[in-house]
Amino acid sequence: MKAIDAKPVSCIPGASEGADLSLTVVAMGYDLWEGTSAQLAAEGLIPAGFEWPSRDQWKGWTAGPMHYLLHRRKPHGFKGPRRAWMELDHWRLRRTLATHRNDAFFHARLHEARQELACLEWGQTAQGREAFRRWLQAGDDRAFQRFLKAALPARGARRGQVATGRAGKGGQP
Repeated sequence: MKAIDAKPVSCIPGASEGADLSLTVVAMGYDLWEGTSAQLAAEGLIPAGFEWPSRDQWKGWTAGPMHYLLHRRKPHGFKGPRRAWMELDHWRLRRTLATHRNDAFFHARLHEARQELACLEWGQTAQGREAFRRWLQAGDDRAFQRFLKAALPARGARRGQVATGRAGKGGQP
């Protein structure tokens, strides 16, 4: 590992001067900072005398109540192979509470499991069975299916392409 003292290398030719530091706060207990080494250091996120990882290495450390994980990141909009951006001064720093490092996703996974269980239970109620019956009935209603086909874009179609739909019951579209 080596310390970076030189002027940062441009992430995208001609765009490094205007590149902003990006911050994404994730509801599952961490935040992501993305920018140059100078930007991250200016925010006080990098400790003094820090040795930056080289190429595709990751570096993690704990300072106070926070745990940090740093690695190079391909800049948004950058075209080219990995070897072309692996030496650029563009970093992603993940910061989380050190006490929540191992279970940062626990509450999110628990919430998803509770929601799935609630959906399964609702499906067994009279209201859930009625909704399923109506869904099946709508699938068999040819007039409604023609309306949907005309009103909605084709499933799986990419922009500017026409998708061929799946045949319905009995080979009928």
